[in-house]
Amino acid sequence: MKIHVYFALFLIVAAFAPLSSAQAQGHNLYCKNNDSTASTRVCLTAHLTAAQERLNEIYEDLPKKLDDKAAADLKALQKTWLIYRDAECMWESSSAEDAVLKQIRELSCMARVTEDRADLLSIAYTDSENKSKPRQYGPLPKWMNTVAKQNPDIFWNYQASKKVDLNCNQKDDYIMKGLKAYNMENFYIAITEATLIGKPKSTLFTFDAVLEEENETTVCNYDIDIVEENEQVSEKEGDIKDAIKSCGMSLVLNSKVCDQKSIKWDGKAYQIVVEETE
Repeated sequence: MKIHVYFALFLIVAAFAPLSSAQAQGHNLYCKNNDSTASTRVCLTAHLTAAQERLNEIYEDLPKKLDDKAAADLKALQKTWLIYRDAECMWESSSAEDAVLKQIRELSCMARVTEDRADLLSIAYTDSENKSKPRQYGPLPKWMNTVAKQNPDIFWNYQASKKVDLNCNQKDDYIMKGLKAYNMENFYIAITEATLIGKPKSTLFTFDAVLEEENETTVCNYDIDIVEENEQVSEKEGDIKDAIKSCGMSLVLNSKVCDQKSIKWDGKAYQIVVEETE
C-alpha cells in the first residue's frame, strides 16, 4: 500500500483519540494561582460565595421535583448537613495558631464542603428528572466504558457517537465508530444497547477502510448518518434484503468514493446492506 494512503489513514486515526475527561475547576484548583495570603483569602471568599449561590439555587429547585415527604426529608437533612459543615470546618481550622491562617483554613473547608454538597444535590436533581434512566458514573457513560473495555485495541471516536432505536424495542441504541492503529485497513462500528441494570450489550461490525481497485488504493472515510425510511424494502434489493424490516430508521455509512453501507434490524439480528456507488 502506498505511503500517502497510510498517512491519510493516520490522520483519520488522530480523530479517534480517547475523550479526555473535562477538567472541572474544582476546589483544589480554584485558588492555585494566588501568591499571597491576602489574595488567597479573597479567592476563597469568592469561591465560597459562588458555591453557596449554586447550592441555594439547587436547593430551591429540587423540592419542586419531589413529593411532600421527600421534600420534608430533604429539609431536615439540610439542617443536619449545616451542623456537620460548621463542626467539620471548625475542627479543620482549630489546629492553626495564627488567626489569619485559621480563617483561610475555615474558608477553604467551607468552600470545599459547600461545593461537594451542591454536587450531591445536583445529582439528586438529575435523578429526579430521569427516574427511569440509570445514573452514569465517571467521565464516560457506562455503554462507552463497556465498548472500550471489550475492544481495548480500537481507538473510538467518542465525540461523534449517535443514538437511535434501531432494533425496535423502544429504547435508544448507541453507535460509535473506531479504528485500530496497527491495522488501518478496517474500521469498526459498535452498536450498544444501554440497559437500566447490568452490563450493556454491544455488537461489533468490521468494514473495509480502504478500496483496492485497478492498482489504486483509496481511503474509505465513512460518515455515519441516521436515516428515516419506509418499512417496505424495494423489490430490486434481492431475496435476503426483501426480508429486512426496520423501525423506520437505519444506520447508513456514507462515503464519497466507496460503496454505501447500511445496518438494519431484521427482527432477530442486524443485517448489512451494501449499495454500490454509481
